[in-house]
Amino acid sequence: MNATTKVEQVYPFLAKCLPEKVTVRQLNFVTEEMVTEKFLGLKPQTNSWSGSLVSSSYRQIVSFVYADGTVEFDAVASEECHGSNYAHSKTAFAEGQTVLDALRSKGAVVENIKFIVLYDKKYNNSSGWSPVNQRDVNVFLPPTGCEYHELVLDEDGFMKSIPPLPPDWREAIFKRMREG
Repeated sequence: MNATTKVEQVYPFLAKCLPEKVTVRQLNFVTEEMVTEKFLGLKPQTNSWSGSLVSSSYRQIVSFVYADGTVEFDAVASEECHGSNYAHSKTAFAEGQTVLDALRSKGAVVENIKFIVLYDKKYNNSSGWSPVNQRDVNVFLPPTGCEYHELVLDEDGFMKSIPPLPPDWREAIFKRMREG
């Protein structure tokens, strides 16, 4: 049994968190992490630049996985910047939202979120640079003893602080992956 098959067994929802035409087998890395305040403040990025000697793109997609197994693909609006080195081309921008803002917008539904998945693709085939075509996925879990809805708001409407990770959090994740 290869590693990708094991990944698909551990995360049966993963294929639904990937863009069209991307398979689990094409991923370079899949990691599991605990949510941090830094992650909740993340604005996913979608950037591309092209020209006669330049071709690069970077794309992050955040999806919510619910307790019943359904997936809300691309649940967080990306901050976008697209441009070109060609004459008379215009650079396009779009505002995004943070993961926390997207969670807050879900209201009561946030109680059913089990995982948050971040798909991260880096591509560069520009002259003078080593080619890059990297696809990674991070599966985020709420901190031990918390659920996502507990992280979103306190009684005054502010984000609660996230409890520190337990000292053995890495080992707990590896154990879970081994046990599948």
